[in-house]
Amino acid sequence: MWSVCALDRDGRVIEEVDADRAQSTASIGKIFLLCEVAERFVEGRLDPGATILRDPALRVADSGLWQHMAQSELSLADVALLVALEMECEQLGFGP
Repeated sequence: MWSVCALDRDGRVIEEVDADRAQSTASIGKIFLLCEVAERFVEGRLDPGATILRDPALRVADSGLWQHMAQSELSLADVALLVALEMECEQLGFGP
């Protein structure tokens, strides 16, 4: 279900798995978001325990898993986990 090709700074292949296989790019923005959030957690620029409040006014048709949960306030770490889980669900065919 995944294909990847990781290159070093000189353009040499470090790792690849099914790199020639075309994939949907629908969640590529989520991957970049998760990488940035993880980097900020590690560097201490973002507190994984900080909480955010779900704003119903920002809901869209396919707003992900959180819209179905009773909890209206989540930690940033939990929100990141929900994004990753939603991506996994999409890969398994349970998403939109």
